[in-house]
Amino acid sequence: METPLEERVLIYLGPSLDIDTAKHLAPNGIFRPPVRHSDLISDIPIYDPTHVIIIDGEFGANLSVWHKELVYALQVPTIKGIYGAASMGALRAAELADYGMVGIGKIFWLYYEGVLEKDDEVAVLFHKTPKGEYVCDTTALADVRCMLLDAEEDDPRVQKYFEIIEAKHWTERVAKIRPEHSQKRKDAIEALSRFREYHPFTYSVKPTVQDISVLSMAQMERDRKVQVEGQMIPMQHIDSFFITHCPDYHQAVWDSQNRALAIVLCDLLGVGVSAEEIQWEESRQAVRMGIETFNGLQDWLKANAMSGIDYQLMVIENARISKLQSSYSTTMVLRRRTRTLLSYLRTHGFFEDWLKGCAEQEKLVTDSEGNDLVGLEPTFDLPAMIREHCARQGIVIDGSYSDYISENGFGTAPELYVALARSKLASERSGKLAS
Repeated sequence: METPLEERVLIYLGPSLDIDTAKHLAPNGIFRPPVRHSDLISDIPIYDPTHVIIIDGEFGANLSVWHKELVYALQVPTIKGIYGAASMGALRAAELADYGMVGIGKIFWLYYEGVLEKDDEVAVLFHKTPKGEYVCDTTALADVRCMLLDAEEDDPRVQKYFEIIEAKHWTERVAKIRPEHSQKRKDAIEALSRFREYHPFTYSVKPTVQDISVLSMAQMERDRKVQVEGQMIPMQHIDSFFITHCPDYHQAVWDSQNRALAIVLCDLLGVGVSAEEIQWEESRQAVRMGIETFNGLQDWLKANAMSGIDYQLMVIENARISKLQSSYSTTMVLRRRTRTLLSYLRTHGFFEDWLKGCAEQEKLVTDSEGNDLVGLEPTFDLPAMIREHCARQGIVIDGSYSDYISENGFGTAPELYVALARSKLASERSGKLAS
């Protein structure tokens, strides 16, 4: 079968099959080492696969791939199928077949039908050679079992031999099995060559976010790794680095916690957003980040270690928060944001500096008796004044002018005009703006 050009097949492979054979069967495959905890959730945003095939995984030396990681991956809309075979893949596929993971091969069926029950049936010790090849140091009990199932089952010597191998710890099991007789190898070959022919069971249910606990999702997010300058960095290390190096960490923590609480409040109040509101919020996000093209967005996502799905979730959350804030603003028309904003400035130690700056402007826009030198003009070009002010102060407005007025505590357009006119007069009188 010809491989479609748009396919991106992510394959986790170790000692079950040699890499040369694997690349011959899947020449366009993206080959990764045996999967372990956090690999899947880290690699999906990096490689954006259309299919995922798990053959081998780590067992013992590192944490094995979590079931919740696979449940998460099964919800990614761009992934057409997640398959498991031969070793760790067969084990996880049998456990998650009801959720849509596709199992391939004899070992999968032995697990699924309950003939194999223990994880260590497929476990082996292995090492990686200088050439990058994975070599088994022990033998999988599943391979021994499958080989003997094809032998004379009534022969007591066969049963005795199996019992001797089974009684050993998986790190000590060694049996002579030729590669061509290895069931793990056979299943891996079948998976790589025929995975497109396999589909989830008809009764399987596609998982939802309810199938992943909040604790599991949080733990996965902390363990997820991003690739930067050749380094794979867990998210929690970025978190720790920022907290221990940024002098203003307390402000960032405060703001991020308030953002999280705003989402909780949105959930409690049932604040939802329409497609139009999401699109509007996305356009504002693009302005704030300086994103002007699709390629620019892709570059931004890569620089910020985000997938398209993560970005959309963030935009939706921001849209919900904006809607919540807008609803709050309508109830605060008279009080506006004065107390809220000034309390924030005081909390974070910014108030004194901005107070001094305001006092300097006040001297420039009032006479000796404290009368304001700026009055409301009968007619004024507010958009032009806003553009001029933003250019002078380096401010970026990410929405419409009416949004800027309502969201930032200005009751009316004339009120904003007075604030801008006072700023312009102060700049002119201080010599910062050429007369």
